[in-house]
Amino acid sequence: MTQQVRKHELKNVLYDIVNKEDNSRFLQKIPHMNISNLAIIFYFDDTKDLITFPILNLLKLNTRELFKVAKTNMHNKYPSKIIKTRNKKGEMLFYRITNDSKSGISAILTEKAKRELKLKSNEMYIFFISNREVIALDPKQFNISEAMYLLKANEFIFGHMEGYFVTSSLYRYMPGKNILEELDVDSILINKQEEENESFIEEELCF
Repeated sequence: MTQQVRKHELKNVLYDIVNKEDNSRFLQKIPHMNISNLAIIFYFDDTKDLITFPILNLLKLNTRELFKVAKTNMHNKYPSKIIKTRNKKGEMLFYRITNDSKSGISAILTEKAKRELKLKSNEMYIFFISNREVIALDPKQFNISEAMYLLKANEFIFGHMEGYFVTSSLYRYMPGKNILEELDVDSILINKQEEENESFIEEELCF
């Protein structure tokens, strides 16, 4: 690969986000980065061809260096869009994060999205309603049960479309610390219920 060709190819590198478990065998064959139960993969924007290990060697980069290149290209080619959704009273409900690439959910990892979301809250609940956009909820406005209700409602609407959902999980996202953590919602709700029961028993015993 000549220097000119390499330069052209690097300008076309982008990334996508896929489900790690659903693509476990496939991921063994291509460079990727794991993030929670998801995986970041790479492709060329002009041809949509995936980047394989032989191509990575030709580009003379490692996977982390490739991700840096892909993030820069994503920012320049497909800037993130943070769309505010309000109720009829004008009150803020949630944020929709997307871009115009073939995988709008990739916008969640861009510096612009992280910077803007960090200004709203240090921690958010997020979920993917499709491969096109991410929903971000402020925990100060939504408890975990309400967040799961919204997730399941969207899953009911779009779930019949094969391959439409990257993941049905709810995540805790901390944009300032680059932390994306899948939440074990059932365990959290059970623990919360047990704490409420214990609190109720203690109050009753005080009388």
